[in-house]
Formats: sequence, C-alpha cells, structure tokens
Amino acid sequence: MKRNIGKYVLWITLFLIAVVVFCLAMIWLSLAIM
Repeated sequence: MKRNIGKYVLWITLFLIAVVVFCLAMIWLSLAIM
C-alpha cells in the first residue's frame, strides 16, 4: 500500500507542477500579446 501511495503522490506532484507551468505560460502569453 505504501508503494502505491508513493506512486499517487508522485503523479499528483507532477500534475500540480504541470498545471502551475501551464498557468504561468498562459499568463506570459497574455502579457506578450498585450
């Protein structure tokens, strides 16, 4: 069970990092367009 929880934590952290990078990219693009 602990190994599965570790895998879930790893995937969740990767997903959150991807979301943050995506949001920053969208903000940067909106500022660049403006």
